[in-house]
Amino acid sequence: MHVILAGLEVLLVRALLVPYLLHRALHKNRQARMSLMPSNLFAWGVAITLIILAFKFGDGARGDVRALTLGVAAATAMIAFLILATNHEPSAQLVAVLFMENALALFESLLPEPWPLPVHLAVSGVYILTVAVGSWLVREDVAASHDEPSRQVP
Repeated sequence: MHVILAGLEVLLVRALLVPYLLHRALHKNRQARMSLMPSNLFAWGVAITLIILAFKFGDGARGDVRALTLGVAAATAMIAFLILATNHEPSAQLVAVLFMENALALFESLLPEPWPLPVHLAVSGVYILTVAVGSWLVREDVAASHDEPSRQVP
């Protein structure tokens, strides 16, 4: 029963509701069409290195069948940190925070005993609240940038 409820939570919250809310918030945001990662070879080299090291971290538990999930969780967290470190746009930082939240959800799936249902509901509530507040902040940032007078010299 717990697996069905967890799967339903992933499907409804993480696959349908949150992408819809993000799409609504970022639809008219010009900055949302920018790249999450800088387009230079050094940053991409760092990203590839972090992914390899994260999977090597998961490889240390190769006796366990969940080692691949541990590698994916570590790689997702490392890429989220890299995006947070290299991009200062609010929309990119919101996406990076959501990457981090998804990495935590993946790590939670490795626990030997599942969390009780109220804890799952609280985690989902925090996730939805994070998206709602982040979407509101991104929309406010877009509105503030439209209200500023142009600073170009004629």
